[in-house]
Amino acid sequence: MFDGDELFDATPRAYQMINADTRDISSWEKLIGLLRPAFPLVEARIGELTEDGDFSLDAEDGASRIDAEIRRGILRLTIAELVTPDDATPLDGFALNALTDKLDILHRIVDDAPLLVWRQNAENKVSWANGSYMALCRDVGVTQEITTWPLPTVFRDLEVPKLMKTDGMHRISITVEHDKKKLWFECVSQPIENDTLYFALPADRLVTAETTLREFVQTLSKTFADLPIGLAIFDCDRLLALFNPALTDLTTLEPGFLATRPSLYTFLDTLREKQRMPEPKDYKAWRRGISDLETAAVNGTYQENWSLPTGQTYRVTGQPHPDGAVAFLFEDISAEISLTRNFRSELELLQDVVDNMEEAVAVFSPGGTLLLTNNTYADLWKSQPDATLNETSIVDATREWQDLCHPSPIWGDARDFVSGDRERAEWDGVVELNEGGHLLCRVAPLTGNTTMITFRQIADVPQGEETTLQSAVTAIR
Repeated sequence: MFDGDELFDATPRAYQMINADTRDISSWEKLIGLLRPAFPLVEARIGELTEDGDFSLDAEDGASRIDAEIRRGILRLTIAELVTPDDATPLDGFALNALTDKLDILHRIVDDAPLLVWRQNAENKVSWANGSYMALCRDVGVTQEITTWPLPTVFRDLEVPKLMKTDGMHRISITVEHDKKKLWFECVSQPIENDTLYFALPADRLVTAETTLREFVQTLSKTFADLPIGLAIFDCDRLLALFNPALTDLTTLEPGFLATRPSLYTFLDTLREKQRMPEPKDYKAWRRGISDLETAAVNGTYQENWSLPTGQTYRVTGQPHPDGAVAFLFEDISAEISLTRNFRSELELLQDVVDNMEEAVAVFSPGGTLLLTNNTYADLWKSQPDATLNETSIVDATREWQDLCHPSPIWGDARDFVSGDRERAEWDGVVELNEGGHLLCRVAPLTGNTTMITFRQIADVPQGEETTLQSAVTAIR
């Protein structure tokens, strides 16, 4: 007995039937949900009842019957005893209790499932839903009461016919009213009689991960686009998977060709045709060597400088990537090579100039290491500093000089001048060789706290002249 939607009274058997549905909905909704499969027209017939009206309705399978009447606003429903077909035995109490317990377990499982489950009819009206769907209705702030029938339709933009014609998961979303947050779900449909059963699994974390990945890829793409180094990444099947604009500029390969995902062999063959790699002397041997190149790149050991017929020089580096992929980096180092060659040429020119000087020259670093000498120095001191692997210090050099000369305080002054940090001014002095003859030794500071010491042979000092340093220098001048 119902007074509107409120259960007014019931028999124990009716209470047991209604309470078998454990969902958080009204007793009226529970009862209608139980009766609808056997009595599809029960709602419509009840809605047609007038004051003090009544009707009787047989179940579609003929196994049960409903008698309904309204008296003074109170609806009384009488449900006939459930029986099996004529050729079967009635259901006993134990079997009914077992079915009731099983139904209760199934209701709990479906109702507490962490995914949405609901049923929609051909008019897109929700005829049944589980607890997660009801909770979503409250979260999104639907205006319709969730205790009335039919239940509110949360996903209003869900196209049932279109979804039923396709297979697999479909992503749907709904916006929460109070904070405008969008909730995402992966939805799949299943036809059931004339209705459609939907399952929607929360996909917020998946959407967030995909968005983060997409933003990360976009950031990488922008970074790669601005790199002056050409990048070509080949997947585990050695097909071009990723490239940047700099690669097209350096290799002159068309973006359309690169977009076709050529293989590594095709990529290198095309580079050879466009003269963007060194021309191999033995092409067949070079083709066989590509496998060695690939292996070296996978091991992270491939690096070569390609001198192109155009005069440019590329540094090509192979680097391994996860899942068997390999990346090749193409860098134009023509300017660097040209600068290195010019610098080397200038050094060679400087060395030639120094070697043609009549004076013996020695240049020392601020730390006292011998940086530069010339041929005259090697002839004078019978020394080849470049022939030794060890560095020659100012101490080593003055020891060699001292061995071939008479004792002189000049050597100590030279050591102090090279390694000292006091104010430095050019000075000179005369030393006498053991084999005879004199040398004018000049010590001069250079830029960067380096020091140049030169030796020039001079005529012998006149007999009878004072041998002090100043008198010797005066006599030479």
